[in-house]
Amino acid sequence: GELACRALSDASTEANASSVLEGLSDGPHAVELVERCRSHLLEALRTSRWDRQRRVYYDFLKLGPPINENVKEDFSDGSARLTALTGDLNLATKAEATLKSPLLGALSLLADQLDDSSALSAAGAAARDLKLWGAQLPAEDGHEDSSDEEDESDAWHGCRNACSLAQRVARHAPTMIGDAALELLLRTRHTGAINGGESVLRAASLSGTDEDRRRWLKTALTSCRRPDDHLSRRRSAGLGAAHAALLDTDPSLSQNACKFLITIASNGGARDAKRSLNVLAAVADRAANALRHDLGRALSAALKRADDGDWGCRGAAALCAAALLRRLYRDERSLFDGAEGDLRSYTGVAEAVDDALAQEGPIGRTIALRCVRGCRASKPSRETWLSLLSASDQRVRVAAAEARERLLRRAPRHRRGIDATSTRVCRRTRPCRRNRSRTDIC
Repeated sequence: GELACRALSDASTEANASSVLEGLSDGPHAVELVERCRSHLLEALRTSRWDRQRRVYYDFLKLGPPINENVKEDFSDGSARLTALTGDLNLATKAEATLKSPLLGALSLLADQLDDSSALSAAGAAARDLKLWGAQLPAEDGHEDSSDEEDESDAWHGCRNACSLAQRVARHAPTMIGDAALELLLRTRHTGAINGGESVLRAASLSGTDEDRRRWLKTALTSCRRPDDHLSRRRSAGLGAAHAALLDTDPSLSQNACKFLITIASNGGARDAKRSLNVLAAVADRAANALRHDLGRALSAALKRADDGDWGCRGAAALCAAALLRRLYRDERSLFDGAEGDLRSYTGVAEAVDDALAQEGPIGRTIALRCVRGCRASKPSRETWLSLLSASDQRVRVAAAEARERLLRRAPRHRRGIDATSTRVCRRTRPCRRNRSRTDIC
């Protein structure tokens, strides 16, 4: 441990040394190591560029006594950890009195030690700054584990600290925190802020009342048909994350909300349908407790819109269908692993796939064939297979040949059209040897 602490001053050995210290952090000699190497750990915490290393140093230093020094207060992770090590529990009052306070990062680290009054003050400061930073964030990606580089804006670091604190103290003021998180999700296009806002809204939804959750969901659903157009950029921005957070924490709201979204996706205009399809895709990916009884209808809407005249709507439909397929694949694997989720609890999947295969749109038919190939969502008839293998669009022919070949490979030998003494697949569904884009049909 002492050797590792002395190696922290060299940038070329810091990563390996911090890995050694991470392994020793929960050992019997951690407190003694802090006593011997406290100065090395403090200097490494001040100068390190990476969150992961700073997290290791902070975990060691908080085992010792509070530090007594004046810390430069800014929005960086290093400053937040040094401020938290001072052990000042009056930070909540200071943060509440300062707009866009740089103390929120330190408060998020000390959230478990705050009394009810201080936690309420911290919640008010976090909710206020979430709204302020959300209006200022640039339209660029960010990540919650990013480094303290100069090109990372104070707005992103401030928003990240506010999200972290709001998630920790949401149970003390769920209504105020949830309102701020929903406003952030409906306004920003910043990926890191969307992920942080979703976590905050989940925490507020778990602690909030039924009335709060219904009000938040109504606001989110209304935004799917709002006439302004700024939400349509970047996959409808945080609209999907807001729906996923609410529907996953309260599945009782899922049925009516999904029915509303599917209706808009099926019959609405191109812009409204695009937003609804993006929301359904986010719900399928992020909300394991939602869409269980509506996945078939959602898939039907996505396949129907896959050949829409509007290019943006076609793209949203393809992304939605891909998300629904991932959900089917996950639940198919859980079926074989013996978990609760299985395909038999989903109604309407086979009907949606059969309807898409009967249409003339090439994109919808190709995606439906992926459903057949990947998770055996339907069992097309012989006539349907012949129609697909002789379709005018090359994508449909290739997808049909691949799906049929996969099904034959999975089927028992006596059902594959294979002789008892031969291993050759029937030429009826085998791709042509001379031209892979064609398929030989008996």
